[in-house]
Amino acid sequence: MSLKEWCKSFLRLPSRTTGTRAAGPLSMPAHQSDVIQVAPPQAKAAQVKIAQVTTQEEQISSLIAQLGRVDRTEMRRDAAEALAVMGPAASRSVARLIEASVDIDASVRAAAVSALKAISPGWPDQSASLKVIPLLTAALNSRSQAVNAAAMQMLRQIGPLALPELMAMLFQPDSARKVYALRLIAMMRARAIGSGACLGTALASEIVQVRVAAAEALELAGPGEIRAAIPDLSRALADPYAEVRAAAARCLAVCESPPEEAIRALFKLLGDREVKVREAAVNAVAKVGSALVPALVEVIERRNARRAEAGGQFAFQIAHVRCGPLINASQFRNLEWVLTDSFQQLKGVEEAHESALKLLNHFGAASEPAVPAITGALRDQNPMVRYEAARALGSIGQAACFSISALLAMLVEPLSHIRSSAMASLIKIDDRWAHRADVVAFAKGLHDEQGRYVLLAMREAGASALPALIAALESQDRAVREQAVSALGSLGRDAALSIPALEKLVREDHPWIQSRAAQALKCIVGHV
Repeated sequence: MSLKEWCKSFLRLPSRTTGTRAAGPLSMPAHQSDVIQVAPPQAKAAQVKIAQVTTQEEQISSLIAQLGRVDRTEMRRDAAEALAVMGPAASRSVARLIEASVDIDASVRAAAVSALKAISPGWPDQSASLKVIPLLTAALNSRSQAVNAAAMQMLRQIGPLALPELMAMLFQPDSARKVYALRLIAMMRARAIGSGACLGTALASEIVQVRVAAAEALELAGPGEIRAAIPDLSRALADPYAEVRAAAARCLAVCESPPEEAIRALFKLLGDREVKVREAAVNAVAKVGSALVPALVEVIERRNARRAEAGGQFAFQIAHVRCGPLINASQFRNLEWVLTDSFQQLKGVEEAHESALKLLNHFGAASEPAVPAITGALRDQNPMVRYEAARALGSIGQAACFSISALLAMLVEPLSHIRSSAMASLIKIDDRWAHRADVVAFAKGLHDEQGRYVLLAMREAGASALPALIAALESQDRAVREQAVSALGSLGRDAALSIPALEKLVREDHPWIQSRAAQALKCIVGHV
């Protein structure tokens, strides 16, 4: 109906005094005592809009009040959901919704977070979020892990604006809140001026988790802030807990060139009893560069002397027990402590030796001055030391050529990973290693089980070991010749140079070797 038609129908209505009305589009029952005059649609819409604004503001105030009803969980949840429906019009409820996001009830927290997204997606940058940061940091001390996680999530979204409050928490008495605060600082990768000194103070906490979190936060803060906390980190490297020592060492690994004070402390950790601590120390010391090679050589060379000293203490105590008079319980406990300490010294020396070899491997060709010391380590009793020594020589390359004979001797190792590392290093040092006269002579003299170990390693080396494999066909040990034939057959066309030697075996050797040599020839000739 148009406005003009509506006006006409309105004019046809009877007066209020008659009590009756003509039938029309907007007529009402005649029995009603009053006749209501209906406004035009445009006017009605305007009136409704004004009424809605007034009602909505009152509703928002009421809903905000409901969010504070601690005794009614469903009222808080329903209030948050209703505010979400209102959208941006309920922007003044943002602060109260942030408080509700760390509510003890999970459904209220979820509704509050959804409402914040619907009302103001950019709420973390609003002034309202600054007002509730103290409340969120207080929620970090809740007994509920879910509330702690919710508070951390909200503070993380607020971001750097929350850093001043989080930093201030580091100077408060020790509590679980410090751990959460430090984790948040780490997540934000805080590089604020002075953050290094603040985080350094947390390294002196009595709570282990706080010390670990402080070191992890420093690691992400960057080299500048780490340097400000060097004294605290140096003390943390001597912490009784391995987690703290490892975290402090990883933190120092971020610096390109750690200060001398830190390097001295890191060197002590190269022989730490915990693997993760030693690995972190190796990575940190590696940042210093090849200037440390002489010091690492000294670690390797002095190891035997220190091991002999520790072993001598042990032997002396054992002799005292066997030859001396009977001892009482207190003396026995003291003796047990001394023996344990001797073993710990010996173990720490070996682990420091292994860490030093890892560092020399990392420095590569710059470790050339350490070749004699590394070559001596190939004869060590500890298999891990032998393994790391072989790898270090390979990383040095051609400069380690005079250690080839020692590496050849490593090929008789029963441990496959040591044989493989020795063979890989031989190839890196000289890709024509198998052509050397000493290698050929070595291959001809192979025998027994050790010879088979060597041939397994040569087989893994592939075509680069061809001259040595051909020389092994002249061994006096039939089992060695058999394994050499099998290795040559596996090379296919790459073993073409071995055809004359294999044909000789087919004619002159043991029937079993003749059969294997014929099979190898088929494999080689079929690919030539």
